[in-house]
Amino acid sequence: MARKDAACRLPLWMTVLCVSFSCSTAMAESVLQVLPTRIVMEGPKRADTITLINRGDSDGTYRIFFRNLRASEEGRLAEVTEAIAGERFADRMVRFSPRRITVPARSKQSVRVLVRKPADIEAGEYRSHMVFRKMPGDSASSESDQLDDSNIGFSLKPIVEVTIPVIVRHGDVSATVSLSDASFKQEDDGTYLAVTLNREGTRSLYGDFDVWQLAPDGQRNKLGYAKGIAVYTPNKVRSFALPIDGELSQGQVIVEFREDVNYGGSEAARVELEI
Repeated sequence: MARKDAACRLPLWMTVLCVSFSCSTAMAESVLQVLPTRIVMEGPKRADTITLINRGDSDGTYRIFFRNLRASEEGRLAEVTEAIAGERFADRMVRFSPRRITVPARSKQSVRVLVRKPADIEAGEYRSHMVFRKMPGDSASSESDQLDDSNIGFSLKPIVEVTIPVIVRHGDVSATVSLSDASFKQEDDGTYLAVTLNREGTRSLYGDFDVWQLAPDGQRNKLGYAKGIAVYTPNKVRSFALPIDGELSQGQVIVEFREDVNYGGSEAARVELEI
């Protein structure tokens, strides 16, 4: 679990579905950057723009669609079709254009996102995930055409996609945060801080972790950090393992979580440990 959670330090989480024996090829071919990495519509805001940046040397064509995902307590996401209690999807009230887009090499294109709330919408947070899936190029089809009835074979191609959450908040929504169960764990690949992020309220949490050790002179020395950690509704907790980069020594360790104010949150929590 520690290895998987450490990936949350990346600024953009990517879903790579591999129809091959390894994901390394998919990661190498993924040259698309999507900004911003999440969309939050609340208050009077009804529209936003997503920028697709192609950092590769060839044109890329992407199909855009929605997927409804549910997070586990460890942060793993799985596709679902029906909502459970406290879970609301946004895909039926969000429109976007275009639905397929070609981004030239070393260039960028924009996608416009609009929210149309139904008249009878209930207060709460609604969430779906927008997927930008790279379409197979001509090389994939030509390779398949080379197979004939006398050959037994198949082509293994990775499916590369970038996924970002689109969140719509309606009415009075709020959340509080606390930290618990903080402890250090020694794994084969290093030391990790295990901690539980607790959520209460009607909206999700999204923010950053910092771990500090307090020196005898009062100075803070950073031991580790993790950016972009979320607790999505209806989940109440997120179990997380944060890699420690610095050297641990006897004394006080401070673990802090702060919401990202750019996405409608200002909650913060901290917990202290003694080593």
